Amino acid sequence: MQTSRTDWPCLFVYGSLRRNYRHTMHDILEEYARYQGEGIFQGKLYDLGSYPGAILSSDSSDRIVGEIYQLRQADKVLRLLDRYEGCHPQSPDPEYVRQQSLVTLYDGKSLLAWIYLYCRAIHNQVLIPHGDYLRYLERAIPSSRLGTESLPDPLRQVGENF
Repeated sequence: MQTSRTDWPCLFVYGSLRRNYRHTMHDILEEYARYQGEGIFQGKLYDLGSYPGAILSSDSSDRIVGEIYQLRQADKVLRLLDRYEGCHPQSPDPEYVRQQSLVTLYDGKSLLAWIYLYCRAIHNQVLIPHGDYLRYLERAIPSSRLGTESLPDPLRQVGENF
C-alpha cells in the first residue's frame, strides 16, 4: 500500500467503481486517486437491478465491503462522479447523495470518506446480506464480467473482532 496524504480527501466505493468490476468510470480513480485498501462501511447494500445502492444503518453488524481511495484532485473527480452517480446539483430527482461518513480499513484504521448513498425509497429491492457487491455478482452470475475466478471474502479475513 502506498503512503497516504492526510490533506487528500478519501472516497469509499462499493459497486461499479471498484477495481474488479472493470467499469470505464474506474479509470478516473486510476488517474486521479491513490488506492488505500479495502474497508468496511456501516450500512445495508441493495441490488437495484444493474447496480447496487447503499443506505446507512444503525446496526453495527450491517457492513458494506468496498475500496478506499485518496483523491488527488478531489473537486474534479467528485464533479465527474457526481454526474455519473446522478447527484449533481442540476438533477431534479437524484438517486444518490454524496456525504462524508466513517469507514474502516482492514487494518482497523478509521477515517472520514465520501460515499454515494442511495436516497430513494427501498421497494422490493434485494438485500445483499454480506454487503459485498462483487461477491454477490460472482455468485449470481458465475461467468460474469469480473476478471477473477474467486474473489476473497473480506469479512472472513478481518475476523469476528472487526
